[in-house]
Amino acid sequence: MAYDYSQYGGILVAQQDKVLTITLNSPETLNAFTGPMHTSMSRIWDDVNDDPDVHVVVLTGAGRAFSAGGNVIAMQTKIDDPVAWDAGMPEARRIVFRMLECDKPIIARVNGHAVGLGATIALLCDIIIAADHAKIGDPHVNAFRLRPRPESCEAPSAASSIRSSPLRPMLRRAIQIGTARRRCFR
Repeated sequence: MAYDYSQYGGILVAQQDKVLTITLNSPETLNAFTGPMHTSMSRIWDDVNDDPDVHVVVLTGAGRAFSAGGNVIAMQTKIDDPVAWDAGMPEARRIVFRMLECDKPIIARVNGHAVGLGATIALLCDIIIAADHAKIGDPHVNAFRLRPRPESCEAPSAASSIRSSPLRPMLRRAIQIGTARRRCFR
């Protein structure tokens, strides 16, 4: 059975011999994840894993960047709509878990900067080959000012202060659905 990789939006898929190349394809936005790209990256790994004609995967970005990460405008829209945010979470988890579960080696060809979600995707790969000028960074580490409060948390490393963080609405939603505990945050 031949696998039809043309069904996946936001990415280009090419096969040469037993090597499948997946290219994040939104160079005008430095390959920031679009909706179709996000969906494709959550689903393609099942086909890749099952395809007997694929022995290795190369994951790269079109243009001058590997990936600028998530589309911040789309993320803010989802933050403002908790139902949309919740609906997108299974897909986000699927990207991570399907990449980790893939039996084929995944090589990140980091042709430029990999930031945020782009860094996460690159670091989930089995091997990273990066251009000399490429940088891998995660701005999420600056989103919270860590301030341990061992008297109020079971794990001091889980404590943080988010008073001025743009991620405050996400944390508020996490508390509502039970994935974070209010007493661990000031």
